[in-house]
Amino acid sequence: MMFFLTPNFQRLLENTSGFSWLYPKTATLMEYLIYILTVGLLATTAITFRILNTLAKEVARLKKQLQE
Repeated sequence: MMFFLTPNFQRLLENTSGFSWLYPKTATLMEYLIYILTVGLLATTAITFRILNTLAKEVARLKKQLQE
C-alpha cells in the first residue's frame, strides 16, 4: 500500500500518533473500525444525496406537467 514511501518516512508514520491508519502494520482494530464506519457514512451520505436530488427533479417535472 505505501510502497512509494522511503523507510525513514515509514518510521515517522509508525511513530506519529494519528497516522497509524496510513500504515496497516500499526493500525489497531478500533482505528480500522473508525475508518470503515467513516467510509460507510460518506458513501451513505452520497447515495442519499443522489436519491433526494433525483426525487426533487422528478417532483419538479411532475409539478410542471400538472400546471400545463
